[in-house]
Amino acid sequence: MVFVGSDNEDNPTCGGIYMADMADADAGLTSLIDLGVTIVPGTTDEPFTRVAELLAFDGKYVAFWGTWGTDTKQVMNLCPETGNRDRRFFCKCKDENIVKQPTNETAYNETCKAWTDACYGSEEEEKEEGGGPGKIEGVFYQNTTVPTNQGIFVMKVDGKSKSKSKSKSK
Repeated sequence: MVFVGSDNEDNPTCGGIYMADMADADAGLTSLIDLGVTIVPGTTDEPFTRVAELLAFDGKYVAFWGTWGTDTKQVMNLCPETGNRDRRFFCKCKDENIVKQPTNETAYNETCKAWTDACYGSEEEEKEEGGGPGKIEGVFYQNTTVPTNQGIFVMKVDGKSKSKSKSKSK
């Protein structure tokens, strides 16, 4: 089994990716990635500073997202225009972290109230011409700070030891 462990998911100071032999309870943990210690492939001396809680492991390879360094940048996350209608509604009407710039404030307020009253409406109502709570128009976004240096890594795991890693920086 492979898993992520850290002292603080939002701002880790220690932790990493570990492997445990489920057949041998006395085997202990094998560290695959140590935050602050394991050097990122393709860099000269930059250690991993974060890894995501989500990873994939097929018994031979482990894939994960990781960051290095302390540089960050601002990105604008827009509310989706397509996809799950409940998520679109929540993003545009309910999420307090979203900057809301509706095209028409009155129509926006009425439409959000109609969506709430209709329990977000139904897909049939939304698809009908002029039916349902209506479309919410405008610009809806959240500014987010993200690490500048980040990538997806695939590491070959050989028994209880690590071997090669490959990265793809974003």
